[in-house]
Amino acid sequence: MKHDDIQNKIKEEDKRYADLCKVMVVMYLILSVIYILLIVLEIVRGAKFEEVAGGICYLLSMLNFLLFFLYYNKRYRYADYSEPVLKMLKSALKRYMPFHPSGAALIPGFLLMDAGLTLNTFKHENVMTVQIVFFGVFFAAILIGLVYWYFRYKPLTDQIKKMIKEIEN
Repeated sequence: MKHDDIQNKIKEEDKRYADLCKVMVVMYLILSVIYILLIVLEIVRGAKFEEVAGGICYLLSMLNFLLFFLYYNKRYRYADYSEPVLKMLKSALKRYMPFHPSGAALIPGFLLMDAGLTLNTFKHENVMTVQIVFFGVFFAAILIGLVYWYFRYKPLTDQIKKMIKEIEN
């Protein structure tokens, strides 16, 4: 594949990913506002501490995801294609790897979501069952994401790696 072809493919994928992140930002912004209203309503109606704390955990989780998607929106929307070819390709390769160190920023959000779920279901459900379901869904989502990456982005990363190797040799 030619340099221009792969650069156009990277630009196309970056735009698509940035647009997806923008949608996620809007969604988490709306959900955050809804949760703020729900927390206020819980406090007004005299809800138990666990219910209010659970709602706050959900809210903080959503704010974590909101910030993450804001960061990724900026990262993909403003990728620099004017860099030297090798540097641009290496940057693109980092963006499209399935696991990236910046993904660790999601861990607090998932832990807060789990805490909120636990606090809100503690009296009603077996906590162990809730944890098994939560982490089962979590790992299923990771697996689905990896399968999606394999079919959608692995061919692109393979092409980028091949081009990097050609340039470096």
